[in-house]
Amino acid sequence: MLKVVGRKIYLTRGDTAYINVNVRLNNGDPYIFSEGDEVWFAMKRKTTDKEYLIAPKKLTPYIVEGTENDEYPQYGVYLSILPDETINLPFGTYVYDIELVNEAKDYVSTIIEPNAFVILEEVGSTRRRGGG
Repeated sequence: MLKVVGRKIYLTRGDTAYINVNVRLNNGDPYIFSEGDEVWFAMKRKTTDKEYLIAPKKLTPYIVEGTENDEYPQYGVYLSILPDETINLPFGTYVYDIELVNEAKDYVSTIIEPNAFVILEEVGSTRRRGGG
């Protein structure tokens, strides 16, 4: 199960998650990616930890052209969490953030500040865990 409430992510341990993250300016307008822009996701137990639970990973950008109801194109990134990234994590609440980085311009902007990433319990025993 995947559920996103505001910026808080709930994911059943070992499940797959695909999340679209819109990137916007402070005034709400869409951010238009420029050459060298990269968006990164990372997850830890606590913000002060040095060890990552999900190492920083580069996200894939997308553009959806505007429609008659939305004159501006939507610019964002796809966040994918694969089963192997959470299957061995204890159930509980962790933290993640997402940053926009352009090293050539010496630019970093946290587009989603540290927020909760909750690994939910599951009951099923599947082949990937050694069951049936």
